[in-house]
Amino acid sequence: MLREVPIADEIALAQAGASVTLFPGKDATAAAVFAARGWLADEPERLRARILREGIAVEVQAGACVFRRGDPPTGLYGIVSGAVAVEGGHGRQSPVMTHVFRPGDWFGLSAVLDGSPRVLTYRVLEDASLSAASPQKWAEA
Repeated sequence: MLREVPIADEIALAQAGASVTLFPGKDATAAAVFAARGWLADEPERLRARILREGIAVEVQAGACVFRRGDPPTGLYGIVSGAVAVEGGHGRQSPVMTHVFRPGDWFGLSAVLDGSPRVLTYRVLEDASLSAASPQKWAEA
């Protein structure tokens, strides 16, 4: 079932104070995934722990869009479990899947860095657990 509300909107609500489950710094699964794979694995343990501690845990069903082309930058996303596909292509043509991200991978950085709208769509292929870091928290880390 496709979601009617983009994941990014739910994260914005959570950051505004809605009830949300946060990844505790002790979350063994997320800590093990990000320590073993992806860019965060090469960073100091202290940075990994802070990003996990401040990340918002998001459970997403297959078929949902994390964000779409043109959406505002809402955060950086790390995959704890599941798979997320990148859809690209010209706006007037059918989307083309260009890459699949797996546990340990992160996505969404470009828009966070430059503040521009999202240029690609990210759709969940397999039920996924994500860790979302807000642009403000990312800048502080």
